[in-house]
Amino acid sequence: MCSAFTPLLERQLPCSVRHAAWCTTMDLLALVLEDNRLLLHRLNWQRLWVTTQDPQISALAWSQDGRELLVGGEDGSVTLLAAEDGAVMQRARLLPAPHAVVAVQWVEAPLPDTTPLFPDRVRRFFPPQKHSPALGLAGMGSRPAIGWPAEPASVSLLLALSASGDLVISTSTLQPLIQLTQTSQPAGDAAITASLSPDLAHCAVMCRSGDGGVTMTIRGTACLSENLAMLHRFGTMSALSRQLLGACMTAAGTMHQEWQTQATEWKAFAAGLRQTLDKFGDSTSVVCTLERVLRDGTISDGLQQYLSVDFGETGLKKLSRAVDGAVLSTHALMLDNVAPTLEQLAFLMGELRGASQLPAWKAVLSLDTVAVTRLEEQVLLLCLHVDTERRRLLSRGETLRMFFAWLLTVMRRVHQTSPDAMAWFPESHLKAVTRFLMGKAFDQDPTADFLLPKEGAEASHMPNWADFVLEQARAWSAQGQDVQACAASPPLQPWLIQLQGRLDRILEAPVRTLSQQVTLQGHHRASTPVDPGSASLCYLAATDRWAVALPSATLHVSTVVRGQGAGEAGPGKDASVQDMEPVRGCKPPTPDGPVLDCTFFGDSLLACISGGPAPALSLAPLFPDGPEAPQETRTRHLGCLPKRLAVSHSRKLACVLTSDQRALLFDLAADEEEGEEEREEEGEEEREEEGEEER
Repeated sequence: MCSAFTPLLERQLPCSVRHAAWCTTMDLLALVLEDNRLLLHRLNWQRLWVTTQDPQISALAWSQDGRELLVGGEDGSVTLLAAEDGAVMQRARLLPAPHAVVAVQWVEAPLPDTTPLFPDRVRRFFPPQKHSPALGLAGMGSRPAIGWPAEPASVSLLLALSASGDLVISTSTLQPLIQLTQTSQPAGDAAITASLSPDLAHCAVMCRSGDGGVTMTIRGTACLSENLAMLHRFGTMSALSRQLLGACMTAAGTMHQEWQTQATEWKAFAAGLRQTLDKFGDSTSVVCTLERVLRDGTISDGLQQYLSVDFGETGLKKLSRAVDGAVLSTHALMLDNVAPTLEQLAFLMGELRGASQLPAWKAVLSLDTVAVTRLEEQVLLLCLHVDTERRRLLSRGETLRMFFAWLLTVMRRVHQTSPDAMAWFPESHLKAVTRFLMGKAFDQDPTADFLLPKEGAEASHMPNWADFVLEQARAWSAQGQDVQACAASPPLQPWLIQLQGRLDRILEAPVRTLSQQVTLQGHHRASTPVDPGSASLCYLAATDRWAVALPSATLHVSTVVRGQGAGEAGPGKDASVQDMEPVRGCKPPTPDGPVLDCTFFGDSLLACISGGPAPALSLAPLFPDGPEAPQETRTRHLGCLPKRLAVSHSRKLACVLTSDQRALLFDLAADEEEGEEEREEEGEEEREEEGEEER
């Protein structure tokens, strides 16, 4: 059958394609071009969006629901893109930078049911609130208005493999769970692809050996399947902790920019006044000049020139608005962003501290309870310091408003010599301006020291609880609860960086513990050398086997039983290598040319493209004796040299990407339906003939 498969469309591409992946549930096709552009098309070839990633894209995979696209980069990074608009949702470097990500996979496994057999009848401290139905909504009062969100029915895990053989299994939030590093790799060897079984009990990695053969390693990952609910909870808490800390660092950077702008303008104002005083031969400091005006109303010629001509009323109002805007925006970020986020982080660290003391968590994850407790204390202490700096910022902003109001009044009445020129100005404001000038607050800004750390500043020494309580008590008792008298807090950004480092060290311990629980279960190799340029690896759900398809001059298809051969090999022990078992009864296509690419279609079919004098697209049965598989290989000649093949399992489509920058779309289901109808007709004819023979 050389004219199988119904052609749907043919489109010209701007350049050749390096990678292609169909969405698992929707008619979406992701293409990576040679210029590193990522395109998303619909079935009718409508382009949804185009994006370009900074690292070169080396692997693609779709989520099970089709809402996210997993992208692997040549720098070892993994990125999650939103399928709706291509926006970057998350990005993390899970593998070492020198080696590219060659394979990614998205696996979704069901969570075990943790619902208790009997309801909890323990009395609560507070009785449940009575719900009264609203007007016109009778019957809705019996339903609770507030409740905990439902637990997810499944959990998603991501697998990433580098060319050097390093393997990472993480959650859907890019929190690593297992990291396997290839310590020594023979010259010429390179990893090709990897696959995680749906039950999360085994992981297969396929590598190319230096002699042209293929080796497949199966590892036992029972630590994932047996503790899936715990790992899901740990991954959620870890991702939320990193997200909250990242939000704090982002807000700190925004406050840095806001305060840096007003600090620059304030320094320019002071520097301009200093230059004007020098021009008039006045060596008095800026603060002393302003204090003399405040004390006896004497305005020097340099100050009069600067306020009246050089800076002017417009410049003073502009500076006042800039400083006041920076104070308000910084205070809003502290009050509405940083403080609530740190409180949530402290609460989450408390939950993690409680979970780390559970025997089950200790046995599986080995969390350091002492380190988690210290991190929780540091987060709580930072919350108090942020609140102190917020109150200090409010006090400084209020004082600056009084200072600018006083200076504007001086500017407007600079030519008045009457002693009652400032009689209308409130005495409390004059006292505040006096404290501002005499307390060295004009030259020193504690908020700037908190938000704008010096270059190379490090939070090597963080204050403890005792120092903080003593300093606060001493300042409040001695200065009448004057927040300006409190000791300056350490810089915010280095403190957050130190918290980030401590959190990373805490979360690395469970990864090491889980990685040590991974067992080596077997080594398998292909019986004959092949060219594994586009090898395919698939777990056959109907059996307990892996299917391996290796493109070469003649397609080689083998199966591997999970866990067969070496058993569990301990550290430092070599496992025996077994040959891959050929698929019994498999009828792979016998094309006229070499197989260029192949992929599994469902659990019983194998799709491949071949070159040579008659390029073709073929679909062959793996198990022809099965009830659902067709009995013959279907082939369609293409008329051009193919390069890549992408198959949609849900839509039963095949996209052939040719070397002349074209995309050919074929429907694989039409022939199946026609074949089923033909087989049904043949079966009816056979039954009629048998009935006639019996009669």
